[in-house]
Amino acid sequence: MLRLANTQTANFRFGFSFEGSFYDPISETEPVDVYATVVRGEIGTGHIVQPSVSLLNSSYRITSITLPSAVINGYATLTFEFDTEHFLSAGNLVYVYGVSSSCNGDYEIVSVINSTQVTAKKTAVSVPDISEFNSALHVARLTPKTSSYFKRISSSEYQFSFTVPSNLQSGIYTVVIQTNYNGRSQIVEHTFEAINKNYTKTGNIIAKKLENNIVTITTENTHFIDVGEFVSIQETDKVLDGTYPVTSIPSPNTFEFSLSSNQTISETPAFGKYLIKNTLGTSDQLSGPTGSSTVSFKPIYSALDESSTNSILLVGHADGLELNEIYKINSIQEAVNLLGADMK
Repeated sequence: MLRLANTQTANFRFGFSFEGSFYDPISETEPVDVYATVVRGEIGTGHIVQPSVSLLNSSYRITSITLPSAVINGYATLTFEFDTEHFLSAGNLVYVYGVSSSCNGDYEIVSVINSTQVTAKKTAVSVPDISEFNSALHVARLTPKTSSYFKRISSSEYQFSFTVPSNLQSGIYTVVIQTNYNGRSQIVEHTFEAINKNYTKTGNIIAKKLENNIVTITTENTHFIDVGEFVSIQETDKVLDGTYPVTSIPSPNTFEFSLSSNQTISETPAFGKYLIKNTLGTSDQLSGPTGSSTVSFKPIYSALDESSTNSILLVGHADGLELNEIYKINSIQEAVNLLGADMK
């Protein structure tokens, strides 16, 4: 499970499918929206931490792109035009997707031309190629990099970028992502653990082994690492140094990860350090539809306990009820619904 500290950001990968093939909601002739909500707990029904974010409403559809004549000082400055009024300002950080591999990526707004046009710059070594850009589709979009926004990586993968609020309590949370196909909901879930400080594990490496593209690392002491955590190997050798998702835990002082290599290293003594710091990064799995969540959209209303005397409310002059009839309710919302006709 991905662990995130307060104020840290992670990209939650997801995709949708239909009859064995990937389904790309915004590439449809009439684009289908995607929503993401963050709730407390593991079953998608806890209190809402992040209200639903709409992919279409939180981004701008790009209808025209003007390229620069050259890259200047390591930056390519492009002009983007949208099909609707924008609310961008110079200095805003944004993300562009759905254009081309050389054009997609991080940008900074340089200037606002008018209500539908901006110029933005990105680091580049050459002028981006936009020959794949199709202005008739809705996939080319620019989105502000806020605390929660979407990225379209390809027709088969999206990402939801979420920054953990600074005041979020420690615990388990679920990112619930939903779209529709022919009137049927598709729901994707990602579970993560929020902690109120950076979560680190570190120690010394005493042995290494590389065989059949599997690296086995032996640590000096018990490492307390879990499968799926990202480990950084440092100061060991140029072949192994790097960051990898842990795939296996053979023993309390060994762990394994995959490394594509034509080399074989028999088990030998080694020096170096390992470091686990799961406070940044991308979820290691591309999750597909689960269909198991039902998100509550009424987080401000708390259920009343059965033992509470407030569970029985004397309601008078409410439509559909006899005068002064005693009527049992289960939540404040239910009472509001009953009294709504009389409220001014």
